[in-house]
Amino acid sequence: MVETSQKGHRTYSDRERAEALAALDANAGNVLATARALDLPAKTLEDWSHGRGVHPEVAQLRVQKRAGLAAQLETLAYRIVEAVTPADIQKASLRDKMIACGIIIEKVQLLRGQPTQIAYVAVVRETYQALQSRFGLTRAEARQIVGEKFRLSDGELDELEAESQVGALNAPAVGVRGFQNRDAKM
Repeated sequence: MVETSQKGHRTYSDRERAEALAALDANAGNVLATARALDLPAKTLEDWSHGRGVHPEVAQLRVQKRAGLAAQLETLAYRIVEAVTPADIQKASLRDKMIACGIIIEKVQLLRGQPTQIAYVAVVRETYQALQSRFGLTRAEARQIVGEKFRLSDGELDELEAESQVGALNAPAVGVRGFQNRDAKM
């Protein structure tokens, strides 16, 4: 049964808020996609993500829901991988299974607070920009440091610089293709 307030608005339990916020975490903070998937008003979800209308207990529940969701998604990823047989390799649906598996693994990483490829590229970009703007290093000095610390090839550094020249430092990290996480340590 759906509860409503005196004004006729839908009310949500702390459990529902925590589940929605955990789903938001799994969607890398994409409010619109999460709201659509959960059939929630986007404004409501955005308010909750900024702590408005959320009790302190919801933060603890959110962590529990994230952990539970991560475990469920990880189990699902294993089931998908185990379901792939030699016969599946001959079928077109294998591609779909592998894409789903990759998405699920990324969701698990997000829910566990682990870096994903997107987060890694964002760190590389921010470091490159900060070395120049905040620390006053030249382009060549910043390039050398970023290249060494993140073990990037000249081609990857060229791509980073090309994108930064057209304002890509503020764009979503998904646009960078050549970067690979090499467990770089700063």
